[in-house]
Amino acid sequence: MMNIFKHHQRFQFWLSCLMMLFLLTFSSISQSATPANPPAAAPVKQAVAQVVWVKGEVKAIAGDKTTRILERRGVIYAHDTLVTSGDSSGQIVFTDNTLVSISPKTEVNISDYKYTRGAAPSEDKYLVKVAKGGFRTISGAIAKSNPDNYKVNTPVATIGVRGTEWAVDIVGNQVNFKIETGSIVIQTPDSSASLAAGTDKLFATIDSRSPKPEIAVSATVPEGAFTTETPIVNATSTLPPTDDGSQTPAAGGAASGGSDAGSSGSGSDSGSSSSSSGTADEGASSSESGTSDAGASSSDSGSPSSEIGSSDSGSSADSGTLSDTGATSSSTTTTTPSATGGNGKTPNSFCIQ
Repeated sequence: MMNIFKHHQRFQFWLSCLMMLFLLTFSSISQSATPANPPAAAPVKQAVAQVVWVKGEVKAIAGDKTTRILERRGVIYAHDTLVTSGDSSGQIVFTDNTLVSISPKTEVNISDYKYTRGAAPSEDKYLVKVAKGGFRTISGAIAKSNPDNYKVNTPVATIGVRGTEWAVDIVGNQVNFKIETGSIVIQTPDSSASLAAGTDKLFATIDSRSPKPEIAVSATVPEGAFTTETPIVNATSTLPPTDDGSQTPAAGGAASGGSDAGSSGSGSDSGSSSSSSGTADEGASSSESGTSDAGASSSDSGSPSSEIGSSDSGSSADSGTLSDTGATSSSTTTTTPSATGGNGKTPNSFCIQ
């Protein structure tokens, strides 16, 4: 009887071993037959804007902290932070044709952006944050079709617009605002104020040191504000709408001042261009050019042409001629900045292609 019991125990032991071996073998076969999970796809970058012109070195810092040096036609992505130094500036055009001319010593972050080009305007959004410095801007389609979703945040206030041209300038602890056309609403946690062109409410100042910052509105420019304001030129984006974030054109190159700068001719990509009357050299005067050099003052304080140009050569849409750096037209009516890699060529208005 004892022998039978021992044999039974041995049988159970070996049966258990066989069962374990079977389970281990089956599990191994199942795991080898199951394909490994594919690696997660890299997030698709959302192209939201293009570079119109740069002067000096303008950087774009992506969300992953990688840095790009921007040049004309370079692509700007959602969540990029644009950074200029003390001697650099630039302008970008969003896919909804919002224009932003960025001043020196500025940091601007594109926090959120979506433009469906009329497909679903209620979903369009524009959220930009300026941490320091300033910019001048002309709002585009989003501000017109969905103004409640157009916001610009500063350290002390949020700006909403109703289709307009305006500027912000942060000088030390003072945040300054200026309206040029249309109107804006300045909102702080404790107060709000409106600026409107054609009224005595053209400027506003907020002292960020105050526990409850108050908005001081006036008809005159605040002391020390808008001393280095950059010009702005008309431009049209050629990027597709960003409704699904699937468009990822190549970003701009490594350094400002690409190979398209400095050449001349009607079919050229450069910012310089010749007309039937000839090309204006640096420091010379052109009697027929309708544009003046970057940074110069003019009767309309650097406001852009009313026409959106379609010439890829960078030539003026209305005159077809340009003046080089330092050249001043005898019939100058607009002021335009350097448009190609800081080489001083100055288109009046053009299409980014």
